Amino acid sequence: MKAKYEEKFIVINRKHLSLLPRDLEIEFVQKLTKANEFLPNHKYYTCNQDELYAQDVIDIILEGEHKKMIKKANDECKRSENRYKR
Repeated sequence: MKAKYEEKFIVINRKHLSLLPRDLEIEFVQKLTKANEFLPNHKYYTCNQDELYAQDVIDIILEGEHKKMIKKANDECKRSENRYKR
C-alpha cells in the first residue's frame, strides 16, 4: 500500500488576517489561541501548491509517509512473531 495525498490541515496566512474586519480578526485570533491550549503543539512547514517545487515537496512527503507505513507494518509483524515464540 502506498501513502496517499490528503488535505488534513487548514493553513491561514497571518498577513491575510488583517483583511478581516478588525473585530472579527481579534475574535478569530482569541479563539484560535484558546483552542491551541487543548491541541498538540506540533509545528509544520507549508508549501504553496502553485510553487514550481510543490510537486517535489509532496513527492518527498509521500515517500516519507510510505516509509513510515512500511516500518509500522514491519514492527507489527515482529511483535506478532514474538507473541508466537512465547
